[in-house]
Amino acid sequence: MSEEFAEWMREQPNVEHVGKVVVFYVPSNKLDPKIRERLHEFFVSNYSAYTHELGEIKGYWVSKDTMFKDDHERFEVSFCGNENFKKFVSFISEICRMVGEDCIYVTVGEECYLVKP
Repeated sequence: MSEEFAEWMREQPNVEHVGKVVVFYVPSNKLDPKIRERLHEFFVSNYSAYTHELGEIKGYWVSKDTMFKDDHERFEVSFCGNENFKKFVSFISEICRMVGEDCIYVTVGEECYLVKP
């Protein structure tokens, strides 16, 4: 989307800009009820909304010459501002530690990050 179009969208009285979209994936088998509730509470209380997708979402990666594969669940949230992003990264780092992952794959717009515990 061009900056010109983005500016036009922000000026529309019937359109509300809610920020940049952030997407991340967590292995399904590690999402126990406690983790699910923690994710839900954090996103609703800090960003007022989120999307959670179940389905045939597969993740593949190679580490130390070994191929790994997991079934994942996808989460999407949007927000504005660096402070909100810092809060998000800190929270995802905590979730990463709680589920015992080396990292969680996060995309922000066209950028990708591995958030570690």
